[in-house]
Amino acid sequence: MIDGRGVWSSSDAVRWTRVTAQPPFGQRTGFSFAFHDGKLWVMGGRAGEAFLNDIWFSTDGVTWRNVVREARWSPRSSASALVFDDKLWLVGGYDGRDRRDVWNSNNGLDWYLATPAGASWPGRANPVVTVLNDRLWILGGGTASARNDVWWSEDGREWTRAEKAPWSSRYDHAGIAYRGKLWVIGGARSEGRWLNDVWSSADGETWVESPEPPWAGRTVEHVAVFDHKLWLFGGRVGPRGDRGAFIADIWYLDPVTP
Repeated sequence: MIDGRGVWSSSDAVRWTRVTAQPPFGQRTGFSFAFHDGKLWVMGGRAGEAFLNDIWFSTDGVTWRNVVREARWSPRSSASALVFDDKLWLVGGYDGRDRRDVWNSNNGLDWYLATPAGASWPGRANPVVTVLNDRLWILGGGTASARNDVWWSEDGREWTRAEKAPWSSRYDHAGIAYRGKLWVIGGARSEGRWLNDVWSSADGETWVESPEPPWAGRTVEHVAVFDHKLWLFGGRVGPRGDRGAFIADIWYLDPVTP
């Protein structure tokens, strides 16, 4: 995990060790992060008012190398990074406007534009992008306006829109593929309402809402699958309409939970 205080690791998601307090890529927000080819990758983001498109990797979280100073994709923050088809992918983001481009790389150094004409979905920052059943999925997201649209692609180039999802339009939410389903978790509505609802779907068309979880509504939370459990980390909470405060609580969904 990477936050404003450094790079952290844990063997149980409960007890954490800071492996480096000042990584060389410096303080930045909205960077993209993924694990590919045995390496941790940090890409782009924003430092103050400057958007970035540099790329760093590490094999241990301690020693980092700046392998690309300026990637082919435009400097941006709030893009989604993930691994699909043995490639590293970068999707969407914000560089002063919402992006709708999709890029991929075999090695993290040489990047190829999968959507020369732009993707068929509207541009967005912080899209939830995940992989299920050999497909890329986009689950809502946005900057100027929240969305609840669902899109899928088998190659990152041609995209198909699924049926409109029953979960409300939102941004800065979390999502992941877990136990053969797509999951959408929390986030915020355009009017400033903080959400704590949890939805899942096996096909991206039919969605089921889980019982209300015990954690407070939040945005910019992170989720991960570890030790066969679905984990939720931190986020920003606060009264409706307020910018809120960041918290560092940790929750998990056990696989035996319905």
